[in-house]
Amino acid sequence: MNYAREIGALLAGQQAITLTGGIGGHQTVKDVAMDAAATGRRISIMKGGAGVVLQDKHLTLNSGMEDARNVLNAYAADAVIALSGGFGTLTEVAFAAIAGRLILFLESRAALAKHINNMATIAEQCVAEFPGQPFDNASLQQAVRPLLASSQNDVATAHEAVSRAIAAARVGALLDLPRQPGVAAQYELKLLQLDS
Repeated sequence: MNYAREIGALLAGQQAITLTGGIGGHQTVKDVAMDAAATGRRISIMKGGAGVVLQDKHLTLNSGMEDARNVLNAYAADAVIALSGGFGTLTEVAFAAIAGRLILFLESRAALAKHINNMATIAEQCVAEFPGQPFDNASLQQAVRPLLASSQNDVATAHEAVSRAIAAARVGALLDLPRQPGVAAQYELKLLQLDS
């Protein structure tokens, strides 16, 4: 969890927006990162509920989408830093790969690879929420397998992870890189539904 704390603090120091899957009932890696980023802007996309809450610099989106909200996390990010976790984190990595985002592994690639066969449940939820998108289990596995087989995106320190993520976000902003239109439109529709 030290990496999470350090990454959160580094992101806040760079004026970056920290995006996570939200804060749970117990201290998770995401919670630690959010705590460390408390001085910066934060967005939590929660599994349950409905509605949007803005408190200070922290925006909470209660999606009501359960684990299908992993699509929103991946598509809303400019870059993804995978620390640890299970098949939920791995599906976020797969969605980020499909979306063409930079994915960085900080001592997590081998641990995440163990969950490659456990993404089916989340894939089913995502296919239901986003029909017509390549979010079935086979597509997710196809997207993530090359990443897990290569050390190309491994980073050694939190500083390296944040530096590369910030650089990717800046390049994306400068080039105005296109987002996948089908999912972007559905994402905006989901946010409008939550807001009403």
